Amino acid sequence: MKTFFKILFLISILLIIAGCNTLTVYENPYLGIQYESNHIKMAVESNYKSIAILPFFNSEKYIHGSKFARRSFYGNLASTKHYDLIPIREIDNTLKRLPKKILYPKYYKKLADHIHADLFCYGWVEEQKHSYRVVYASTSVRVKIELLDTKTGEIVWKAEDERSRSIGGIDPFALYKTHVEDYFWSRNILNRYDELFRDMMLVLPDCSVNRTLKDRIIEKLKQ
Repeated sequence: MKTFFKILFLISILLIIAGCNTLTVYENPYLGIQYESNHIKMAVESNYKSIAILPFFNSEKYIHGSKFARRSFYGNLASTKHYDLIPIREIDNTLKRLPKKILYPKYYKKLADHIHADLFCYGWVEEQKHSYRVVYASTSVRVKIELLDTKTGEIVWKAEDERSRSIGGIDPFALYKTHVEDYFWSRNILNRYDELFRDMMLVLPDCSVNRTLKDRIIEKLKQ
């Protein structure tokens, strides 16, 4: 009889664990974004055609957070909009020979002498958190983005928001720290950035969409 109750107890524990795993959310719902936009300049007048996405500032202890966020924003922008994006490698190579302070928005005029784009994209990673325990895991990111007119210094579009996710269930990798665990939290952090910037793209005007393919090719050939 004791053996029967032990087996019943173990089955109950397994059912509880399975129930925790059902708490995992997979649908990646679209959420609203807090933003401000000069739609006249961005969409109606269509003044801007090119964007340089500068290295993001990082307020967190995770040194790779700004790189994750920047590449995710670049990828989402490139795949959903029609802007001409200055390649990240080209920007970084130019910045190597310039003083670090030139990255701050107040020095945009000096930077515009070296990097030629209609808009500078400034980003701030304000929060990046991950927590893994035996029965749950959670990740969250908060980022602020500003698009600056390189001729006037006006911020023509900005957004700031966060994305977070909590997952229930047993995580065997939380029992010990290995490179495998690092992979799992890195993957989940990247997913949060992708979700956040995917939603930002929904409220970012595609100001260069009115240009024909022929116009874009001719402009590229002239460069």
